Order: sequence, then structure tokens, then C-alpha cells
Amino acid sequence: EKAIAKYGLSAPDSWMIGDQERDLIPAQSLGMKTIRIYDQHPVESIGDYQCPNLAEAASIILSSERTTKS
Repeated sequence: EKAIAKYGLSAPDSWMIGDQERDLIPAQSLGMKTIRIYDQHPVESIGDYQCPNLAEAASIILSSERTTKS
């Protein structure tokens, strides 16, 4: 929330990546899209997406950006 205000970001256009549910809850309450990084296997999560590492999270974000700008 502080970063959104400080830098004038748009929450619906922003992403939060975390490895715990507690990382994602505040982001979702602000309307941000979320990605849960899991350790070995996908788990039940509130995240909009799940993946095993940051490289794949970046791929999800970039793919989403290409889809919304088309």
C-alpha cells in the first residue's frame, strides 16, 4: 500500500509475488494480481497463479501484459 501511494502505482496493474499466503492477502485486498511461489508441489492457494520459481512468475506477468495490450 505504501509503495502504491509513494510511486503512484495502479493496484489493478500491479503484481505481488510471494511464497506464503500472508504475502498475498494484503495485495489481493488492494486489487493486485498475485502469484504464489510453491516449494515442490502446487498447494491450495488464494493466489491468482502458482508457479515453482521467479522465472516462471516473470513469464506469467509478461504473458499477461502481452494479452492485455493486444
